[in-house]
Amino acid sequence: MLDGWQQPVRTEITELEGQNDDLTRFVTMFQANELSRATLNLTLAALSADMRLRYVGDQLYRSQSASMGSLRRAAAILHPSRWNDTMKPYEDAVHAGYDTPEAVSKLQDFENDLVAEALSRVTNNQARINALSALNDHYERWRSFLKETFLYMAVALSIFLFFFELRKKDA
Repeated sequence: MLDGWQQPVRTEITELEGQNDDLTRFVTMFQANELSRATLNLTLAALSADMRLRYVGDQLYRSQSASMGSLRRAAAILHPSRWNDTMKPYEDAVHAGYDTPEAVSKLQDFENDLVAEALSRVTNNQARINALSALNDHYERWRSFLKETFLYMAVALSIFLFFFELRKKDA
């Protein structure tokens, strides 16, 4: 009986933990690439490099990030039915190229929103995992209580039967 109640809880915990692992990994991959891009931009700024060169470097890193697929995978987890539509404007802008601060700002806003949504989902999933773990612990306590109760009842019944048999022999 308890197994039937516990199995869906354990299954959901496993699914949520897997989703959290994937989202965390994809966000980490994207942010590592983002840090490399920022480092290049700082280096180019320190060298007083041409703005076009900065945009080309920025675009290369965004293209690399797109080819790694970390944002794409996160979007697929967050929006399973419409992830392609979610990513299309971003990917089109990266592939078409850009050379204005507004375009960079728009891309960064999209990236930041998606990363924030992914991290928010991780937080919400963890809250749900905690609640499900508490429920699973409750089931385990019940299982333990029932097992101990039946064990004590079996011992009591054995003692009762032992004395009953002794009385029967005496009579």
